[in-house]
Amino acid sequence: MNVEIEKILALKAFFLAHKINENFTSKSVAMDMINVAIKQLESRQTSKDKLYLAFYHIVRSEVVREADQEKALDDRKAAQDICKVIENPFYDYFMLIENAVVTKKSLFGISTLTIVDEGEVAHRDIAANALDLVWRRLSYDQINFIDHATLVDLFEDHQITY
Repeated sequence: MNVEIEKILALKAFFLAHKINENFTSKSVAMDMINVAIKQLESRQTSKDKLYLAFYHIVRSEVVREADQEKALDDRKAAQDICKVIENPFYDYFMLIENAVVTKKSLFGISTLTIVDEGEVAHRDIAANALDLVWRRLSYDQINFIDHATLVDLFEDHQITY
């Protein structure tokens, strides 16, 4: 299936951030790596490198979202600004996923709660559908990248040294 790379990156950012959050043992190492990536990519000027910079800002924003909402918003704003400058839809695609997977519910007597639908299969389908994709129709390579590419793999592809 021919899919815009920005849609695949948005899916990767969403699922990578959630995997990092689930693995408390390596979370601090992952955050150190993401900080290094952002620092190195900030000095690069190509549109591709700027897209990768936005990607790492989004991943970091998702990882810190519950612990530090202000920092998460700063990273989201940075990603949004980068994508505007390079005229790239990555940020908008990520927000479509975020808005589809995270729902807000109001209960009588309680203000708004954020509820995330549990279950990997549901997340995959909802996230893909938010981008007008069908998870099962993504190629093996696309699914493999989303599910299995590590930060080390990404660093190699993005020419980032850690």
